[in-house]
Formats: sequence, C-alpha cells, structure tokens
Amino acid sequence: MWKALDRIVSAIIRRLFKPKYHVERVERYQLPGRLRIVKWCAAPADAPEDELRRIFSIVDEPQCDDMVVWFYSSLEDIGRKPFDVALLERSGKNAWPTIRRPT
Repeated sequence: MWKALDRIVSAIIRRLFKPKYHVERVERYQLPGRLRIVKWCAAPADAPEDELRRIFSIVDEPQCDDMVVWFYSSLEDIGRKPFDVALLERSGKNAWPTIRRPT
C-alpha cells in the first residue's frame, strides 16, 4: 500500500514541476563480455546538442561498456516512437557519445 501511495505522490510531483529532463526507465543487459545500459529520458524538443550531451553525462554510468539514451519530448511519449528528440550512444567506457536526431 505504501509503495502504491509513494508512486502516486511521485507522479503528482513530477507533473506539477515538469522537470526539464527526467530518467523514466533504465534497463541493464548483461551481454557476453560486456554490460549494456539503456535509458529513456525526457528532454525539450528543441534541446541543443550541448544540453543533450550534458544530460547524457549526468545519467552516464562510466563502468558500463555500452550506453544508450533515448530522448523524448515528454514523459508520455517514452517508448511510443523510435525517438522523438535524439538518440545518444556511447560505444565504450571512454568513448565520446554520438548524437542522432530523427530525420
């Protein structure tokens, strides 16, 4: 019961304050010889690449071998489209992230 109440209160707070970005979901995949982390975030639709890289660096987990962050323009759109704002991928622990935007 407390867990459900906590989820409801958290959802209300998120909607009231509408953060500029928010990590909605995280998935970890233990692949042969490496760890892959996939995160879904909300970001402004007109977010510049520097802002997306800054968000990426905040949510980055340096110990993982492979990292992907999908950016959507709203929390409601997460998972509905391939990506709405941008996709950032880091192909190694010390690699610089590459940005792809929808065309």
